[in-house]
Amino acid sequence: MKKRRVLSLFSLVCAVIMLASCGEGKADTVFTYADTIAWDGQYDVVVIGFGGAGSVAAKYAEDGGAKVLVAEKAPEGHEGGNSRVCGQFFNSTEDYESLLKYYQAKAGDTTTVSDTMLKTYVRGMSNIVDQLVNDFGADRGKIYSWYETGVPMMMTEYPEFEGSDSVRIRSISQKDVGNGGLYRLLSKAARTEDNIDVWFDSPAVGLIQDPDTKTILGTVIERDGKKLNIRARNGVVMALGGFENNPEMIQNYLGLTSYAFNGGAYNTGDGINMAIEAGAKLWHMEVYEGSMGPFGNICFEGIRGWSPSNDFATGSLIYVGENGQRFLREDERSRHGHVSLGGVWVTPKRPERAFLVFDKAKYDELMSLKTLASRANVDPAIIDEKAIVGSTLEELCGKTNISYDGLSREIANYNNFARTGVDLKLGRDAKNMAAFNTSGPYYAIRVVPNILNTQGGPQRNENAEILDTKGNPIPHLYSAGEFGGITSNMYTAGGNMAECIIFGKLAGTNAAAEKAPLPAYTQRTKIESEMVYVPGYETDISEQTYETGDNEYIGIGQGIGGDLVLKVTVEKGAVTGLEILKQNETEGIGSKAIEQLPAQFVGMDSVESVNAVDTVSGATVTSNALKNAVSSALQEAAK
Repeated sequence: MKKRRVLSLFSLVCAVIMLASCGEGKADTVFTYADTIAWDGQYDVVVIGFGGAGSVAAKYAEDGGAKVLVAEKAPEGHEGGNSRVCGQFFNSTEDYESLLKYYQAKAGDTTTVSDTMLKTYVRGMSNIVDQLVNDFGADRGKIYSWYETGVPMMMTEYPEFEGSDSVRIRSISQKDVGNGGLYRLLSKAARTEDNIDVWFDSPAVGLIQDPDTKTILGTVIERDGKKLNIRARNGVVMALGGFENNPEMIQNYLGLTSYAFNGGAYNTGDGINMAIEAGAKLWHMEVYEGSMGPFGNICFEGIRGWSPSNDFATGSLIYVGENGQRFLREDERSRHGHVSLGGVWVTPKRPERAFLVFDKAKYDELMSLKTLASRANVDPAIIDEKAIVGSTLEELCGKTNISYDGLSREIANYNNFARTGVDLKLGRDAKNMAAFNTSGPYYAIRVVPNILNTQGGPQRNENAEILDTKGNPIPHLYSAGEFGGITSNMYTAGGNMAECIIFGKLAGTNAAAEKAPLPAYTQRTKIESEMVYVPGYETDISEQTYETGDNEYIGIGQGIGGDLVLKVTVEKGAVTGLEILKQNETEGIGSKAIEQLPAQFVGMDSVESVNAVDTVSGATVTSNALKNAVSSALQEAAK
């Protein structure tokens, strides 16, 4: 919802001054390259992307006295990129020197990340808890270590490196850690400031650059069907996330033709081409992370990424390529999709066409696991839907194009391993193996790599400045977060959110700093700008009010997509009707709770009865938001 503010006299005066300053104070006969552009609006700083990194950058730019515009590609309720949908953990430490040794050991012989960059990153981790408490209002008493959250997979991933005991992986949520809580805390700082305007449905499509000095002067933003040239007097911060939802880039940079993404749906690598056009040097383009747990980066084809459970790592099943040969240890405990290869943890290559193959005993086991959906986000019905069935192995191979000779030999070898308890090929644990029933039927499901997020993008330095191909900063251009992240190979849980906070602060602070005047530019015709979009004129962040009648009360709960607002009719102390006034929950996930739960609340007369309603599987956050909204309405009615 757009909100055009009524400008105060002070704001109008500031706007006039900013408009006049577009020419950098030069006379009509001497002007800068910025004067040759027909600008539609002007800010001190433009931040591209409203995820964790963009939110932090906007907050610190505003703290530095800047008037800030945040331009976000996604519609309201779907902003946030990976910051909104990730596990919300962040990396920290109380021992800077020890953690620095850990990151130096993890970097190994990698030369792309300088020691200065590592020191900046680790120094930020040593201050990050204080930063969240002092600058963002986090409750110090409610910052939890990974072991307090009940998520054991978030323990230090590389305990063999010196300094690993200094890693502190933390969360501001003790339960339902993937609830978007850290993102909401960070973005609140950008949503509540008068000097920060936020535009949704407004993707940046280009940077505007001085051709001589290479200084970034502003950006082109698509809004309401128009391309707007927005001046950024002091800097542009690029915080666009990764490219995991761009199949062309995935194929070009990762070499994958089929995959499932598990991150932000709007992370399509838009900024990479913009950065290339501005002369930026790219780094870490081949680095990506998969899920944690067994075999980490495998997912059923055609399903958005999921974290597999142990049920897909044990018993009479194997993973094979089209040649019928096993290509991974089925019970491998990966580290964000990385597996051990010759003592080094790497993201392995996968066959272009790969399959999970299992027998009737394993099929019956999977179909009987009623809790499978909550453990692996895969309903047994989906397994039944995806499975290709052959009454004989030869029939299965004919339907899948798997080599019959290869698969029959592989199952025979695997069965011998299962009987002896020694997997001579891949080293699978004896307790996780069971021989195939050779009488059939047999089942196969196509599997593809699972991508949580990519790390690549334009290279930045310790000041969050984007570098050109010669290693020099591109003037007035900054970045933060996964858009050109610091991870060069082995990723540690919580590192990306920490990077959003650490480099978001650097980018916002440095972008807001006053810059030297642009040099004079000689051109025949000076362009006069008719600016409309100035600080305070338009923002998509606004307070909403709702009308109520007799016996009607407004209840608000926090969903994944922000506020979930209900109008609840309460008569004689009991709920008699509900109307959803606002919701931005994910279709097919949170929407399941919205479809199923409201009718169950009708007739309830206490908060206890509302809280006793079961949440909808896979939509816990939305379910709890609905229950909280109804509970608050009942409490209001009882006053």
